[in-house]
Amino acid sequence: MKFRRYEYGNCPDLVPVEPALNWDEAAVIAAGFDPEDEEVTCCRLTEKWNGHDKGSLIVSGLTITGYPFVVFEVLVD
Repeated sequence: MKFRRYEYGNCPDLVPVEPALNWDEAAVIAAGFDPEDEEVTCCRLTEKWNGHDKGSLIVSGLTITGYPFVVFEVLVD
């Protein structure tokens, strides 16, 4: 799994996402998040963003300024 790590800037709501119906625990672990953490969430991009294709998986913790999130370069089903 190949991914790129980002950090939410001043406007985290500008990342176009929708909740993922299913999420892959292996992706959460690979992204460096604890799958037992209640604040971890998985989403998918609703449109192309920052060079990543629509539908790419995002693993995130809190969606506020300064918190990390990861965008996978390949779809994880």
